[in-house]
Amino acid sequence: IAIVSGKITKDGRIDNYLYEDKLTFSHSTKYGGKRAITNYNVIKGNDRYTMLDINLETGRKNQIRVHMTEINHPIVGDKKYYSKDNILKRLALHHYEIDLIDPISGKLLVFKSDVPKIFYTLFD
Repeated sequence: IAIVSGKITKDGRIDNYLYEDKLTFSHSTKYGGKRAITNYNVIKGNDRYTMLDINLETGRKNQIRVHMTEINHPIVGDKKYYSKDNILKRLALHHYEIDLIDPISGKLLVFKSDVPKIFYTLFD
């Protein structure tokens, strides 16, 4: 779950390539680097913020942060990737669920964590 600056009204998909420079800053490009695919669905929003459910098809370093900035909707509180808003006094990005296959048992393991309540205060 991410809260981004600005209003997003439609679900979307970002499919491009990311590379990391010598200063460990990730960048988006159409060629070179490693392919990065991010899907996002709008959960709720207002004129200032949008809460997104984000699903990664790939797992690149800072992928969500770079992709949201690329579409001019940086994650709230993300100074590194150009957010000008830190109303929550934290990065408004939360990993609420991860599903893994246990390599020994072969069983699906699901780990969940509630979305922080403070995220919802921006929409009350």
